[in-house]
Amino acid sequence: MDFIVEFLPLIAFFAVYKYKLSSAAEGDVTPFIHASIVLVIATVICMAINWIKNKKVSKTQLVSLIIVMIFGGFTIYLKDPFFLKIRPTIAYSIFALTLIISQLIKKPVIKMMLSKVFNLPDEKWGKMTALWSVFFIFLAILNVIVFTNLSENAWVNYKLFGVSGIMLVFIMCQGVMLKEYMPDLEESDDDKDADSESKAESESDTST
Repeated sequence: MDFIVEFLPLIAFFAVYKYKLSSAAEGDVTPFIHASIVLVIATVICMAINWIKNKKVSKTQLVSLIIVMIFGGFTIYLKDPFFLKIRPTIAYSIFALTLIISQLIKKPVIKMMLSKVFNLPDEKWGKMTALWSVFFIFLAILNVIVFTNLSENAWVNYKLFGVSGIMLVFIMCQGVMLKEYMPDLEESDDDKDADSESKAESESDTST
């Protein structure tokens, strides 16, 4: 469901923009405005479905919804793509600042979110927080570089494919680095071994 909330509105934005762009004149902002309307509506719908199903919305999703509605609203009302283009930079900056502050007050958000997945010492949680903070700052800066130096169409492509690819590679690298700290996997392997041994002993007793 989190995947749907994050990517379905973006896919809808991409599809509408490309469809409208095919029949628009050069420099016409109409495709971007129409796609922005779809993005805002799709985000609200996906968030509502998520709330109905899970009876809750994460703080990260709520912040994302508010930012989309504010900056998407400005873009639609003023017919200026700048506001929606700068939105990812604002969002990434907020996430990075939140992580940094949470680490400074000794209540790392990363630990609260992933403590059930990774069994890390406090020092490792601090390093993980630093890595994610730097990563979000990198994405914030990269977004500005892309939309100020490349075409609008290129930015739309980057937003769907570029960011998704960068995020996927980063998460995979994190998973490889922290694999040894995933107790659930280790426990499940131990349980499988124990079950195999017990079955073998049972078969041995039966044959005897």
